Amino acid sequence: WSSDVCSSDLYEICDQVMYVFRGRIFGSGSENMFFGPWRQNADGQWEKILSGPKILVSKPPSHNSVAIIYPDSIFLVKQKTGAHVHVLSGIVSRLILETSSENIIATILAGAFPFTLRLTQKQICDLNLYPGRKIFITYDLRKIRWV
Repeated sequence: WSSDVCSSDLYEICDQVMYVFRGRIFGSGSENMFFGPWRQNADGQWEKILSGPKILVSKPPSHNSVAIIYPDSIFLVKQKTGAHVHVLSGIVSRLILETSSENIIATILAGAFPFTLRLTQKQICDLNLYPGRKIFITYDLRKIRWV
């Protein structure tokens, strides 16, 4: 498996997905991986070095570390909120039924960055989510895991 393969594609053909990185299993499911390099911006926050939306992270252990954001740390929000909360604008790109739990695996594209999270069918209906729908997401910087 390479980082070019969309993990949501794997859910269509696999019962279980295990992530191996640098010879270690670090998770199973729909973890979101973001590769460095990272830099500290003028506000003292750490961010992904790319154009497009700023992907903020907690302080990385090294310049080229890999950030893992778990799906349960990502939340949908109806609108941009206060400046103290990191909110990204995104578009729903995929909704896939996870047959083992009957939850929906949603992929939200924030610029070129895919964020994968699990939602209930009720959440999908309540928010009227469908591919192409614009939505906002936020995530908990304190829950980022580094490898």
